[in-house]
Amino acid sequence: MREIKFRCFSKDSSMKMQYMNNLNINECIKLHNNKSKSCIIMQYTGLKDKNGKEIYEGDILKNKLGYFDEVLFFDGSFKVNRLILNRYFTNEMEVIGNIYENPELLKKGDDDDTSDSSRQS
Repeated sequence: MREIKFRCFSKDSSMKMQYMNNLNINECIKLHNNKSKSCIIMQYTGLKDKNGKEIYEGDILKNKLGYFDEVLFFDGSFKVNRLILNRYFTNEMEVIGNIYENPELLKKGDDDDTSDSSRQS
């Protein structure tokens, strides 16, 4: 059974990025109600990357070919580039950042003429 936990990304008044890890659902509800515009809640996928780092919704993964993709929750499952995440798939991937602190990682290759959402380093 997958462990249910969350983390919260927040920018305080000094625009400093802060994370609160291992939150339970009640803590998330309180944070959301108190800081709804500055607190973004991300759910743990239950999976770890090739280095053992936990993978959360909003993380940016790099695959063995060097492509970057965002972890999304869509149609009832966590996905990367429309592929459902699983432990075999993530054993070849690495968390390299997230969409809040490192959005530029996904913007690399925007000028390419490809229709694929993947980005290469």
